[in-house]
Amino acid sequence: MDDRRNARTRFEDTQLDESVLQIIKEEIGESEESRVACLEELKNKLLEVKSLDACTEDGFLLAFLRVAKFDVSNAFQRVINYYTQHDKLTDAFQSVSMSLAKAKSPRHILASPYRMDNNSILLIGKGALNLTKTNILERFYLEVVIINSLIKNPLNQLYGITAIFDYGGFQYNAMLSYTPRMIHLLVNTLQNSLPLPVKACHIVNLPPLLSSVISIAFALLSKKIKNRIFIHPSNDGWQSLHKSPPRVAARGIRGTLKESGLVDLSDHLDDLERELCERFKFGYLKSETQRELLRLNPPINGSKSEE
Repeated sequence: MDDRRNARTRFEDTQLDESVLQIIKEEIGESEESRVACLEELKNKLLEVKSLDACTEDGFLLAFLRVAKFDVSNAFQRVINYYTQHDKLTDAFQSVSMSLAKAKSPRHILASPYRMDNNSILLIGKGALNLTKTNILERFYLEVVIINSLIKNPLNQLYGITAIFDYGGFQYNAMLSYTPRMIHLLVNTLQNSLPLPVKACHIVNLPPLLSSVISIAFALLSKKIKNRIFIHPSNDGWQSLHKSPPRVAARGIRGTLKESGLVDLSDHLDDLERELCERFKFGYLKSETQRELLRLNPPINGSKSEE
């Protein structure tokens, strides 16, 4: 990969040359005219849902329009799914409480400092669950906090996410954490309500015992998402994984980047949680009390105030 290109396409970048952006915008049907018309139509459709107090900020709704390729009906359904899932998350996260130090300890979601050739960001997740540090629900909360922070970047809205999940070091006692309810919560959140395109998901070092979990998850996934998930053997020198330049990945999976060179997305978790809590201001009217309780006493910052 050309280092000069890397200088223009880093993880934190929010802009590219307009000539480059024009290509992806044409692919998804975005123009000045379509933005104005589709935003107005989407806002009107949301205002018709009297049971929902939805955020109608342009920047927020634009993410849903982009992932839906400016199909307003599709974008509308994604917003509905987003708030429906938020109610489920509100219920699930009521029992989560952890100090900032504990929240930062897993360091299980990292990112390459460089974007992929398709300009998607590359997330590297540690799939092994260390129950001595966090349980699966606590860890999932951290993932929701982190993923929410990625939505506001317009390049992420346009180009999406490529992910590598490494299950090396998986402890078999963690298998009991993957209940059907938890699997449904994970899959529905990532598939039905996330306003970011998932370009590809690569799974490495998958222990045989987790095959049953994968089978349940696959049964819930759309054909489109299934076709973007790749499970790689570890006995081919990671050749099947590294169709993209290996420097974007960590050394543990035969990339050239030291882990210290990756972006730790758990930095500033307290600030990122505040961003998520702003999203809980909006939602279905029936869940307003529960959302407000979570917003005013969030799992991380709420615990910090008690220390």
